[in-house]
This record gives sequence, structure tokens and C-alpha cells, in this order.
Amino acid sequence: MTDNTTNWLPDWALDMARIPFDPNAERAAANFSTGGPTGMIPRNPTVEPAPPPQASTSGWQNERPLGAQPGVDLIDRMCINADQRERQQAMRPDFTEAAMMMLQLQSQQIAALAALVMREGKPKAKAKPRPRQR
Repeated sequence: MTDNTTNWLPDWALDMARIPFDPNAERAAANFSTGGPTGMIPRNPTVEPAPPPQASTSGWQNERPLGAQPGVDLIDRMCINADQRERQQAMRPDFTEAAMMMLQLQSQQIAALAALVMREGKPKAKAKPRPRQR
């Protein structure tokens, strides 16, 4: 921003004011580009006559043998690959699990060392003589 006291508008506002804007041109462009709603039925349909049915047909068709649909083998391969990836990820140790196990081992070692230090720091008590049994 300039240090001019007579110009109180920021520079970006002055730059925007320099851009020419015609609302009528904007409206005309929007009307031309959209053109309003259009229907699914074409305006000038071309009618093609249906072929006449054959007179000697009974309506039965040849048998088509049952089988796997096309593309099923592709989906089967994708599922098998996804299963293999998930099993490999499950077998791979997770970093957070490994870190938690290391922290547990460390805390157990610290507790064992603290117990050892506490036991060695105490003076040993003299053993009391046992009463003799007859």
C-alpha cells in the first residue's frame, strides 16, 4: 500500500477497478452458453420403420449354455490379490505394537532393577533363633 493520504483505497482495489466489466455482456454470454433446459427427445426425430416380423417363427430361441459371466475372472483375481496384500500386511509387525512391547519390557526391567537396589540398600536383619523342639 502506498503512503499517499489522498488515496485511501488499497492497491488491489484500484487494480480491480481498472478491469472493464459490462453486466449486459455477462448476461448475454451466460444465456448463450446455457441455452436453457433441453429435453431428452430430439426436436427433429428421424423415424425408422421397424422391420416386419417373420411369419414362420414360433417365438423360441436357441439355448444358451449357462456359464460364468464375462469379467468374473477379473474380479476373482482382484479379490485374491487384495486378500494376499491384507494377509501380508497383517503378518508385518506394526510399528506401534513393537514400540509398546519395547516400552513394556523397559518398564519391567526398571521395576526389577529398582527392587534389587531397594533390597541391597536395606540392612540385613538378624535371624531370630528358633525355639527348640523336643
